[in-house]
Amino acid sequence: MQITNYIITGALLLAFAIGMRRALRTERGSTWGPILLGIYGLTFIIIGFILPDPELGYPPGASSARTIHGTIHILFGLLQFTSLLVACFVQARRDAALGRRGWSWYSVATGLLVAASYIAFVLTAKLLDGGPTGLIERIGLIVSGCWVALLAIRLMRKKGLIA
Repeated sequence: MQITNYIITGALLLAFAIGMRRALRTERGSTWGPILLGIYGLTFIIIGFILPDPELGYPPGASSARTIHGTIHILFGLLQFTSLLVACFVQARRDAALGRRGWSWYSVATGLLVAASYIAFVLTAKLLDGGPTGLIERIGLIVSGCWVALLAIRLMRKKGLIA
């Protein structure tokens, strides 16, 4: 089930990136913002197909040896968070240039929260046995998902697709 969730999420993010590019056309941020969100979506699809190695004692009795699949999963996870983080700052710069200070600060705050959640995720995975690693990862995903959703709503309003 989780594999399907990742693949569908990635496909929706890719579709959003394409729509964002079309909506912005030649405006500031019309190239790198959609590219970075497209990479973010693509990583969801790839991570959906490449399963992580068992870690932190789960599932019980599984070997904790690192495999090529696990390494690729980790590398694409890093690319996933990095592309989203940079997309937040690209959007913040775009909004600041257009005089949308509130949205600019929201994008900066989202980027910082995503960075903090990723750092906390890595640290708790390495330092705390049985720590809140999964919870921290979910917090980062929820914060980033809300940012993407609000960005999509803003673009749809701009194009008159919703009130």
